[in-house]
Amino acid sequence: MPFFGGKFRHSKSPVRKKLNFHVECPRKDIKKDPLVLKVGGEEFKFESGGWKPANSDGVDFKKELENQKKISQELKEENNLLKIKLEILLDMLTLETTKALERKSKMPLLEEAGNRKL
Repeated sequence: MPFFGGKFRHSKSPVRKKLNFHVECPRKDIKKDPLVLKVGGEEFKFESGGWKPANSDGVDFKKELENQKKISQELKEENNLLKIKLEILLDMLTLETTKALERKSKMPLLEEAGNRKL
């Protein structure tokens, strides 16, 4: 004997309409202008899967980009050279520091030897 019976059964919800989001025919009145992006005074258009300069200065832009890449490479090489020089200087400093510490530790022994001769 069920205590609650069918009291707590929920009723089935009604079947919903299916919405059709698919557009049957493309609209002819929509213009497909390329996206235009303005960055730092330069304009770029998104065409055929890539960003291209919008104005005729694109050739200058490519040359400037090549120049910047070349300068970047030179700076990286200079940075690597400076890192090597720094390592060499640190090695030299370490060597001189150890020599100075050795001399400092031998100083009392030399003073004792000098006092004995007098």
